[in-house]
This record gives sequence, C-alpha cells and structure tokens, in this order.
Amino acid sequence: IVFSGGISEGAVMPTVKTLGYFPLPQADIVRIATDSSGNVYITNSYYDRVHILSNNGIEITHFPVKRPLGIAVDETGRVFVGTKHGDVSVYDVQGRLLYKLGSGDGEFGMPNDIATSSRGRVYVVDSSKKTVKVYNSITGQYLFSFGAFGFPTGIVVDEVSAEVYVADHNYARVR
Repeated sequence: IVFSGGISEGAVMPTVKTLGYFPLPQADIVRIATDSSGNVYITNSYYDRVHILSNNGIEITHFPVKRPLGIAVDETGRVFVGTKHGDVSVYDVQGRLLYKLGSGDGEFGMPNDIATSSRGRVYVVDSSKKTVKVYNSITGQYLFSFGAFGFPTGIVVDEVSAEVYVADHNYARVR
C-alpha cells in the first residue's frame, strides 16, 4: 500500500520470505483470515466452504458455507463469514452456526471484507452499499455505519491508534 504521502523518512521496508503455499485444487479463494493460534481461514466459493489450515499448510477441517466472501476471526475464536446472499453468519470453529449479524439474510448487499476488534466490534465492508457497518460481536446487534465510499473492498482495524483503514477501490485510495 502506498499512502498519498509515500513512505515516510526512516521507514524500513520489511523483509519478505515465502514459506510455501496452501494447495487447494479447483479453489476459488476469496478472502483469508488468521486466528490467535496462527491458523489460516480461507473462504472458497467454488466448493462453498471455509477451509481451516494450520500455519504450516495442513488442512485441519472445513465447513460448508454457501457462496462465502469476507471472513474474520475474533479473539474468542468466533468465525464471521459474509456471503454473496447478503448475510454475515457467525460460526464456532467446528462450523456450527451461532447467529447472524443484524437482521440476518439480506442485511448486506455484498459483505466483501470483515474485521474485528478487541473492543467487541465487528466491521463489515458492504461494497455494493458503499459503506462500513459496525456490530456488537457478542450479540450481533447493529451499532452504526460510516463512510460514503466508491466501492470499499478491504478493512483493517488498528488497535494501537484506534483507527480503521478502508480500501476504496473506485477512488484508488486507503481512507
């Protein structure tokens, strides 16, 4: 990511070392997330499932989710998965449905990316509605929305600075 001011003086580029890859044949990998143990969660819309892999690429398990998009895992291990059907479902690590955010089916147009915070909030990028919706991570209750984006596609919560960064595809910037 290059921010409008470029890289600040004194910044050091990180060293990148490829450790390997996760082979998922015939996969349509959409988004990835990690949990506090380093496991990797992958949404796969080709097979309508979420794969859970160890940090060395071995599949631990998977569970079915119809047309998955965005994914996040909170610090308690709950898995938040957005779908092309306009909902964000919350699962335990075994793939059991716990609840859905907000009013459930049709709450979102396109829940493209999801982020969680240690303050008990879930941030959902709704690309087609051009906004970010925020929910209570325990109850799934809607809290508020923000933004008037062109086509938001990604989100990160910075716990240290208490800021939220949103990738806005149509305007080619991070806001």
